[in-house]
Amino acid sequence: MKTNRFILLLLLVSIFNNLAAQINLNTGLVAYYPFNGNANDESGNNNNATTVKATFIPDRFGKPNSACAFNGKNNYIRIPDDASLHFKKGFSISAWVMVKGFYEGTCHGNRIIMKGSTDYLNGNYMLTFDDNHSTNGGNCYTNDPDKKRQSFYAPNAAPITNDYIVTDKWYSLTYTYDGSNALFYVDCKLQGKGTISNYNFSNNYDLFFGKMDNSQYPYWFNGLLDEVRMYNRALSKDEILALCSNKPIQAPDIPCPKATIVTAKFDFNISNCTTTAFNLQTTVTKNIKTIQWFFGDGTTSNKLSPVHTYQKKGNYKVKTIVTNKAGCADTFTRQ
Repeated sequence: MKTNRFILLLLLVSIFNNLAAQINLNTGLVAYYPFNGNANDESGNNNNATTVKATFIPDRFGKPNSACAFNGKNNYIRIPDDASLHFKKGFSISAWVMVKGFYEGTCHGNRIIMKGSTDYLNGNYMLTFDDNHSTNGGNCYTNDPDKKRQSFYAPNAAPITNDYIVTDKWYSLTYTYDGSNALFYVDCKLQGKGTISNYNFSNNYDLFFGKMDNSQYPYWFNGLLDEVRMYNRALSKDEILALCSNKPIQAPDIPCPKATIVTAKFDFNISNCTTTAFNLQTTVTKNIKTIQWFFGDGTTSNKLSPVHTYQKKGNYKVKTIVTNKAGCADTFTRQ
């Protein structure tokens, strides 16, 4: 009996390890935009962006300056074309999106993410939404958008449900293509699918967030965008479920050169029982780009050496995240 239990235990451990090994959200990651107060690519591939009037606001977890807001009129993000953004085999793209309003110009489309200047360009890719499937003949045949029947969609993945968009709600969108099958998920649910062989997601246009690069059909996006990830492979079902779990996902663990390593270790001094002064244990501060302090009582700070007063005495886990100008970061937690 003990032998059988031991074998069962080993089998369960093996299954768990195999499942864990399949979920690696860093493998094949070519671009990653968590919007930590900027539009930098934190995948290590330097696909950094230029922002035009874009603003950064709290994300779905309430973390300050951690989601990008678009007004649907004149702000956007532009990423220069790069070979790493051309996908000739597998491809996946995911993002968290909140819709605030709907574009009312000609054809009233809405482009959240778009690489390509027209809908019909070979090799383009996008995440988008409109009322095309709710109108007679398509959205270009009506003057006004149907704001109650708008749906997300992605390339080559024909809709299989009629789930319409609710404004002011966060959605997880994930599109994946394995060379034959195109699948589109909204909040972990398969919403579109299609079959197309050897499709090439490759063109020489810049990548845009918040609009399409077309003066006649700009298709401005009015809403919030966060956690944009692009992969040069098809994600597995387990990886898609991990992305839409609505839990914070840590940034990729990208090795930093020794010369650019930064430390987040800190010490502190307590006065008057509840007032605490925090100090980083580093003498090199000129290369620090951002500092985030989490005081364990729901409050935060971005000062170099903050002084914080707790409302109640007790034990608090304090965390700091320090990022330097080279993009290297360190996290340190202390009670």
